[in-house]
Amino acid sequence: MQLDKITHFSVGFNFGVAAAMAGPGCGTIAAGAAGRAKEVWDNRKNREAAARGELPPHGVERADQVATLLGGLAADLFVQFVLPHRVNLLALLLP
Repeated sequence: MQLDKITHFSVGFNFGVAAAMAGPGCGTIAAGAAGRAKEVWDNRKNREAAARGELPPHGVERADQVATLLGGLAADLFVQFVLPHRVNLLALLLP
């Protein structure tokens, strides 16, 4: 897997964990919105560079957006199904 896609997944996961605390599905939505916003921003910067006669500074790929979205989905699943069990386990172990 490309480092760029891993980075997008990781950022999506981080956005997703923060947003997933608000409720089920919020992590996926937040990461999807962040991924889309990033690609729109990159596209805008590329058009501005082209207007100045420069090379585009960013690649704009749907796969980047999908990787960010999948990071958010993984975060949603983590917060819903894994985190509660780990927290309960720690509550049992700690006085």
